[in-house]
Amino acid sequence: MNLKDRMQPESLCQEKIKISKENEKNTDTNNTLSSLNPSAPETIMKKQSETIQMLSSQVSELKSATADLRAELLSVQNLNQLLSTNNQRLSKENDDLRNNAGIESRKELQRLKEKWRAIEADNEKLRDQVDMSSVRAVEDARYARWTTESWAKRRISECEEDAENRICKAKEKTKQAISCAKGQVAAAKRKQAVAWSSLLFTLLCCLIRNRSFVIDVKTFFLYPIRWARNKIPVYFTWLIKPYHTKYIDHKEQMIYFSNRAAWFLRITTVLAILAVVIFMIVFITEVCRYYRKRWCLLSLRVVIATQASLLVFGDAFREHVPINLVLLFFMIQILYLIVLVCLDCHYECEHKLDKWFEIQNS
Repeated sequence: MNLKDRMQPESLCQEKIKISKENEKNTDTNNTLSSLNPSAPETIMKKQSETIQMLSSQVSELKSATADLRAELLSVQNLNQLLSTNNQRLSKENDDLRNNAGIESRKELQRLKEKWRAIEADNEKLRDQVDMSSVRAVEDARYARWTTESWAKRRISECEEDAENRICKAKEKTKQAISCAKGQVAAAKRKQAVAWSSLLFTLLCCLIRNRSFVIDVKTFFLYPIRWARNKIPVYFTWLIKPYHTKYIDHKEQMIYFSNRAAWFLRITTVLAILAVVIFMIVFITEVCRYYRKRWCLLSLRVVIATQASLLVFGDAFREHVPINLVLLFFMIQILYLIVLVCLDCHYECEHKLDKWFEIQNS
């Protein structure tokens, strides 16, 4: 039976309820009509008979529908019984399966645990063996490292001692070579100095034998002494009473200064003379010090060349220029120092001081 056939009894019940309600209404209407019209009962009876027939047909349909529902209910009950029996059978089978699977899984689990325990024991043994082998390997490695380090240290110490010995020998050889070279250089310098000094002494002897040069030497050193011997007494007499000369009637007459002017002149002249003397002393000492500091082979050559030129060309030069040869010699040396300072500045600006030093001492 489908769902439409199942829904038919419910519709029939609803129709039956409606018919009962209509019958009640008809009875009420019949009562009212019987009271109003005497011929109405016949029509009412006809209608009731029609309704009864219709109801009887509906009742028969309801009975058939109820029979069908009962049959369907029986079939549903039979299906429920079958389902319950099947469910019981399936639950029993499931219980049996669970019990069997549980037993098997327990056995399998126990077997796996035993296998795992055996594997763990094997792993422990392997770990112990690995630890023992690693300890032995570490000890062997340490021993090998210690032996190699000791051998390397011994070799390094031997190499260091050998290197130190070689360095000491090389230092001694270099010291000996340097000392020998210094000795040779010093000997060469001594020989060179002796040669230049002998040449300078020879030229000086030749100059001494030159009569004009000897006269110039005497004049150079004696003239300041004579001048001081003649001028100092005059200066002291002038200090006692300062004066100045003036020509009156073609005669030189002394005119004395006043007292204040005399003292001013005394003080200023004394201070000026002292300043000039100090300046000359300082200038000469500084020039000599600088000349000695800058003394080199070039200076010696300049001195020798100056002496040779004075020896050869001195007399001829004096015939044209009346000058003291000793003063000319010192003037040439001062000029040489000025040129030397200029060349120092030039080579310093050119950053060639080494080359200039070689030129001076070559």
